[in-house]
Amino acid sequence: MKLAGELGADLAMTGVVQKVSNLILNINLYLRDVHTGQLVAAASADMRGNTDESWSRATDYLVRNRLLAPNYGAPQAR
Repeated sequence: MKLAGELGADLAMTGVVQKVSNLILNINLYLRDVHTGQLVAAASADMRGNTDESWSRATDYLVRNRLLAPNYGAPQAR
């Protein structure tokens, strides 16, 4: 987040990939406000196969259908 702030960004995205098996991987993406560190959105997807095509499809899906979808994955008020 420090680098994102130094570059003048308002949002920073980080992610984690979990290898469930030789065939199944899980991608988790987190979008945070650079100034407050507050979680803005989170998204997760499973993918089958460890190929360039499967990575491209999974990340494209997460960005288009989750992170750019209005209020999807936004933390709910308690």
